Amino acid sequence: MKALIYCRPDNTDWVKSFFPDESPYKLRIANKPLLEYYVDFCALIGIKQIRVVTVDDNGSINNFLGSGESLGVDITYNLSRKEDSLAKVFLKNKGFCTSSDLLVIDGFGFINYDKEKVDYSDFINASTGYLQEGDFRIYSLNSRDTEGRVDWEALEEFLDSTLSISRIDGIQDYFALSRSVIRERAANFVLPGYSSERDVFIGQNVALAKSSRIDKPVMIGNNVQLRNSCSIGAETIIGDNIIIDSDATVSSSIIYGNSYIGPGVELVNKIVYKNYLISPDTGDRIEIVDSFLTSKIAEKARTATIRKFAHYAITIFLIIVYCVPYSVFWPFVNASRDNFKRKSFVISKNLRTVRVNVVNKSNFILNLFVKLSLDKFPLLIEAFKGNIHLTGNTLYEDTDKTRNFIESLQFYRPGIFSYSESISPNYDLDQAMLNDSFYCYHRTPLMDIQVLFGSIFNRFFYNNQ
Repeated sequence: MKALIYCRPDNTDWVKSFFPDESPYKLRIANKPLLEYYVDFCALIGIKQIRVVTVDDNGSINNFLGSGESLGVDITYNLSRKEDSLAKVFLKNKGFCTSSDLLVIDGFGFINYDKEKVDYSDFINASTGYLQEGDFRIYSLNSRDTEGRVDWEALEEFLDSTLSISRIDGIQDYFALSRSVIRERAANFVLPGYSSERDVFIGQNVALAKSSRIDKPVMIGNNVQLRNSCSIGAETIIGDNIIIDSDATVSSSIIYGNSYIGPGVELVNKIVYKNYLISPDTGDRIEIVDSFLTSKIAEKARTATIRKFAHYAITIFLIIVYCVPYSVFWPFVNASRDNFKRKSFVISKNLRTVRVNVVNKSNFILNLFVKLSLDKFPLLIEAFKGNIHLTGNTLYEDTDKTRNFIESLQFYRPGIFSYSESISPNYDLDQAMLNDSFYCYHRTPLMDIQVLFGSIFNRFFYNNQ
């Protein structure tokens, strides 16, 4: 048996309205993308060959699951046009669909399977027909039916089956389904995270303050920090790379990845997606301008002036200190063009860029060059010119992902030395984005001093370059 999966665009317009950067296939239900549920169900009933049909996908789904080898299946991909009907998609994929019984997942919905129930033979072995819930259908076709032209409208609906499905027609359906999975049906699926006790799923690298409180059922992703006296209520789903700050309360809510929830914030029955707060009950989607998400920090003019003068003075001091050792090292590190790679970095909120030589190889001289932070010397010159700050947000390489993130920030002042670097010199992009959200809220002159000395210290003692 094979499977053909086709998510029609007209069934998912609401997804683009609330989650504009998410593919419907990757919409997370209990921290697990919808497409993975489909693949898990196929594997459960013995299907090894799966064809996923996408519209204007640009390869993101292909890159997401790849060939399916890690999931024990063979996944291939094909494109369709937005106006293509299921009949036309079937014809375009006729070579894949023939000579085998076929499962067709058509539309946008959820399959209510149970991984412990390995026998869905009443559905799989039934005569050709379908299950339906709203616009969401699952077809079971015998191999003889796949050889010719299928009359989809003439097929009969299965009215008595152990398998059931649910439609996801809007934000209310999505929110209710997500909470239902962790509240009532978590044992039915393979869900991400480690479960040491019933109704609690916790990912890797989760830091829980002793004074934080968690009520079941709850799901917490990877790289999450719950700070002092924060409260996580029942039926809450927290994604990856999240900071929930002190005294915050989150209950019956979904927090998408790479979000920062500020101190004292109270969220009940809400969805947080990037800089947007969504109310599933009303369907309202509000862009956050308050300070509890990555937000703009208003500075008093006098404080800003003092801070600017201090940064300028320290920059001059570092240029003087680094000038001689940089001149000594430069002839050796510049001996080969392969030692450096020239990259473009974003240095302002309006996406202005600067080209910087980045160390591209590893040897004793180059490693020492980086450990002494001498690779920062050209950036110190840029700071002296006023093009970049001494300490600040992470200096991001110019990519589509970082541009989208910077545009979503209310506050972006990239620095030669960043808060992320002061925590660890070896950080990934997602962690840097999360750290910047925290830095935007908590930044103070004292914190900037800690960033400067922490970065220099970490680069010397802990850098893996």
